[in-house]
Amino acid sequence: MKEYTPMEIQDLPKITASKQDFSCPFFTVRHDSLQHPGDGSSEYYVIEFPTVAAVIAEHEGEFLFVSQYRHPIRERTVEFPMGRVDEHELIEEAANRELQEESGFRANSLTRLFTLVSFVGQADHHIEFFLAKDLVESTKQADPGEYNLTTQWMSPEEIDDAITQGIINHSETIAAWYKFKLTQK
Repeated sequence: MKEYTPMEIQDLPKITASKQDFSCPFFTVRHDSLQHPGDGSSEYYVIEFPTVAAVIAEHEGEFLFVSQYRHPIRERTVEFPMGRVDEHELIEEAANRELQEESGFRANSLTRLFTLVSFVGQADHHIEFFLAKDLVESTKQADPGEYNLTTQWMSPEEIDDAITQGIINHSETIAAWYKFKLTQK
């Protein structure tokens, strides 16, 4: 396999001013003024998200998914359990907490897999994925905004079919599933 070498960025734009324009419990919006190398300048708005912990839970060759209502798109989605990491919370603790809140399971074995970055044109949204095994039943404790959560176990073939049919259309889940499959060979 050919070795991949990322492109080097020779001259990054200089941030000449930066201020927070908006803040809420879920994200902030930062306004940056940029000076480009040579000539030119631009304005950029960046959405700053807390890091998200996500869980690929496996039991006897099947994988756990949650289905929940996502208000911005006014649809239910099928996705891996995930949620933001609270301030001062260890990311592994957040992964197990999210797994419990959304599915009613906890993992005795939690292994960090990889990081995905989404919305790179507008945000700094980092999602840390973990593999959860040796699951034990616990109490489901969904957040108030996560009502009517349902869980479903799927085989790898069922996952691929659900993606192909558009049943799973959550981009981070699709990207994570294929990266997981590629790294587990």
